[in-house]
Amino acid sequence: MIQFVDQPTRYRPSDRPSTLDLIIGSDDFIDNLQHLSPVGKSDHSVLYFSCNIKPALSHVSNVNKLNYSRGDYDQLRKYVHSRFNDTSVDYNDVDAYWNHIKSVINEGVSMFVPKWDKYAWKKKKTWHHSVTKEALS
Repeated sequence: MIQFVDQPTRYRPSDRPSTLDLIIGSDDFIDNLQHLSPVGKSDHSVLYFSCNIKPALSHVSNVNKLNYSRGDYDQLRKYVHSRFNDTSVDYNDVDAYWNHIKSVINEGVSMFVPKWDKYAWKKKKTWHHSVTKEALS
């Protein structure tokens, strides 16, 4: 980690200048660091800088979300209860048991909790009346 501020950021006429405002990050995180004049009657310099941030595009998704308010939880409970009596799972191995619990719950949720399009409210309503081809052209 690097401390990018190397000049004093607080000035008072009666005191020695001091570095109170810090920017800490990796080597390639900050570009174009500038110390500007204080705003108003403040005695702290304004720090102007650019951050090199690369967005994680893998997290951006338009996937349908689970609509938990409409889930069939009675069926989900029955499904989970029936699957926990599986004799092929080694209940003495904590990791194997946890993976079994997690997979049963995930399977049940995918079966009994419906999905919804989080952008559905933005879509325009479709035309419900038939339109002739001449009117469309």
